[in-house]
Amino acid sequence: MSDPVSSSEFVRKRAAEVTQYRTFIAVEIPDETRRELQRVVAGTRGAESSKRGVRWTRPEGWHLTLMFLGEIGPDEVDVACETSRRVASQAKPFVARVGGWGAFPSDGRPKVLWAGLVTGADEVSGLAALLRRELVGAGFAAESRPFHPHLTLARVNDAQEGSRLVGALRDRPLDAQAFGVDRLVVFRSELGRGGARYTPLEECPLESLRPE
Repeated sequence: MSDPVSSSEFVRKRAAEVTQYRTFIAVEIPDETRRELQRVVAGTRGAESSKRGVRWTRPEGWHLTLMFLGEIGPDEVDVACETSRRVASQAKPFVARVGGWGAFPSDGRPKVLWAGLVTGADEVSGLAALLRRELVGAGFAAESRPFHPHLTLARVNDAQEGSRLVGALRDRPLDAQAFGVDRLVVFRSELGRGGARYTPLEECPLESLRPE
């Protein structure tokens, strides 16, 4: 992950070039977890799945997204960063571990394949609820769907193939180690031909890590 820049520095450098920023706020997962997920997915997906209506996401895009803000302007980026800092100051670090597989809206009608959390789900959900409440209070649109902490692995257009893959994933063990969650990250996502590129705009340490 590249070094974060402050929101004001980011806006100053880019204001003349663009007016909208595709922005979201997330909890990062460690590289070790990413590699373990890659191992399991690579052993499951098969060479033909992408030809059967399954679009796999890239490992660099695996984040525990707390709120997606969409295309917002420079002033809104600053508000999102300030709000994230304030929310982080009210939360304590905790431990999480990725484990378990599933599909939205259901295994029988899969549109999204995901990996979930076996540890830390309640803490991530609580953090997301506080963040969303504060952001809506700051003028951002409310999310229409209920929050479920997950990492999006694939998007599915073929229900039969998606159901097969959910079953195949459930049959494979995931040996992901627990990790500490100690910050929120405000990201910018830039879409391109090679896939999205993610730039951290602000890293917001949780309460006990903030300087005295």
